[in-house]
Amino acid sequence: MYKMAVCDIDGTLIGKNGEISKRTIETIKKINSSKGIVTLCTGRNITKTMPVAKKLGIKTPFVCIDGILLYDPLKKTPVMDKTISKDVVETISKYGLENNMYIEVSDGYKYYKFFPTKDHRKYDIYNKHTFSGRIKSFLGGIRYVKSIESFMDIKGHLYQIVLAGEKEQVLMAKAKIESMNFPDIEIRDFIMDGYLFINSVGMGKARGMKILCDFYNIDIKDVIAIGDEMNDIDMLQEAGFGIAMGNAQEKVKEYADEIADTNENDGAAKALEKYFLRR
Repeated sequence: MYKMAVCDIDGTLIGKNGEISKRTIETIKKINSSKGIVTLCTGRNITKTMPVAKKLGIKTPFVCIDGILLYDPLKKTPVMDKTISKDVVETISKYGLENNMYIEVSDGYKYYKFFPTKDHRKYDIYNKHTFSGRIKSFLGGIRYVKSIESFMDIKGHLYQIVLAGEKEQVLMAKAKIESMNFPDIEIRDFIMDGYLFINSVGMGKARGMKILCDFYNIDIKDVIAIGDEMNDIDMLQEAGFGIAMGNAQEKVKEYADEIADTNENDGAAKALEKYFLRR
């Protein structure tokens, strides 16, 4: 019945140990070598997604940065993308600096991060800033900049800017950015508390999934989406069948058609086996 599965990575295919189980790898490879398609739709950048795609044997396009770009791992280039202008990045980053906020900019391959103070490291949630942590982050495409002027030196397209701070700071920042009346951007403040994700209008994993459907010429009703976080909700809603992981937040589960086992118990693999291999 279903022709394609679109999977989140962190908390879905990957366990708490940061690894993908042998069962998950073998299941996805088996489906992709038959008549089904399993691909990725993640908030990660290209650099952090490629090793996962390689491990899973995925050689067809996948979606990065929450639906912002479709990347072809064989051609090593974006197939479709939605950028934001450097004017937007410059204006918003200046506001962030003036208001003592954490600032992050993505070019699809790297995240460029600016901390006004050392205390702002707490918003860099995927790096504990140990020596080994910094090396791991560097290999994953993280770059720390000493000034926001560095954002203007980034070559190529820019896709997203993130601001983070205390609750009142974030509320004020959202209102201020909305008052700037940039016509082609939107602010997502529901993904993580204390963060604003600013990108081209109409982004989200549902958009990414629709791009995949167009690319493969598959009706969205023939697609299963699997995820666990707030940014997976629109994807679960729009897919023909939405599956929330057993470890997903309760709010995410409310939008799912089915609840899988947890990521620690091969929940995604079990769901994929059920709908693609047991026919």
